[in-house]
Amino acid sequence: MTSPADDPGTPPKGSPFDGASRVIGIASQIVAPATLVTALLFYFGYRRIYWYFNHFGVSSTVLEFSNRDYFMRAVDGLYVPLGAIGVLGLTLMWGYVALGRSARVAAGSMWLQRLAVVSGLLLVFNGISSLFWRTPLNRGLTVAPVCVIAGVLLLWFATYGRRQRLGGRGSARGPGAGAVAEWALIFLVVGLSLFWAVDNYAAAVGRDRAETFASKLRSLPQVVIYSDKQLDLDPNGTKEIYCPAAGLAYPYRYEGLVLILEAASNYVLVPASWTEKDGTAVVLPRDATTALRLEFAMPGAATIADKC
Repeated sequence: MTSPADDPGTPPKGSPFDGASRVIGIASQIVAPATLVTALLFYFGYRRIYWYFNHFGVSSTVLEFSNRDYFMRAVDGLYVPLGAIGVLGLTLMWGYVALGRSARVAAGSMWLQRLAVVSGLLLVFNGISSLFWRTPLNRGLTVAPVCVIAGVLLLWFATYGRRQRLGGRGSARGPGAGAVAEWALIFLVVGLSLFWAVDNYAAAVGRDRAETFASKLRSLPQVVIYSDKQLDLDPNGTKEIYCPAAGLAYPYRYEGLVLILEAASNYVLVPASWTEKDGTAVVLPRDATTALRLEFAMPGAATIADKC
């Protein structure tokens, strides 16, 4: 007795993810998964740093951060999205298993497919519309790229259900060129949307960290800069003290500053009174003078600079 699977005239129904597996296999031969993850981490770290210093009016490109700096700062802010993705993934997998047979059969019903088409089109339109105009529905954090991803997946679900209703079957020899091309385009759209979401989230994390730091400037340790030459540091709130006494290694002293970060032999400083409206940041190279020393003190504490 011949089963349908053995009948050459009735090819077995293929999995809807056969094309996806083929695309992943081809892509993994070109770009290793670890390379893709590394690229995402690097991009997140770069954008996070860019928007952090942009808040203070400093271009991060002049600070010459190393790749290690970008990767270390990429970790900051990733806990929440990675945790959310993990919880969502487990919920979907366990929720599908918990569904009864009748609910799974209903997933292929005509009304559900139509709902998926309408919802998918609206989501994709809402996401793409943010490139041209901003509305309350598309201006939220990562809302636009997530809408595009969800919309594309819903449209794929509706298309797959339609093919099943029309009696579409897979091929015993594997997915055809059409299925591979379809999944390649899906991965392209989803991948670009992921980078879009990463860019939005990294910018938000960078700005949030900068705003938090700026709100605490007056309570952070302040820096007194000692120099053997005049540095002409005159942002609002900075005080220059000149001690002409003979034999002093550091006759010029500057106080009222807070150190943000030291990178590639550059000190990034802002006045303790810095505000986004009229604040000025300073990028001071370590080799700006022959002799340079930084002294830290809590706000209000007496320093050597007070004693000339």
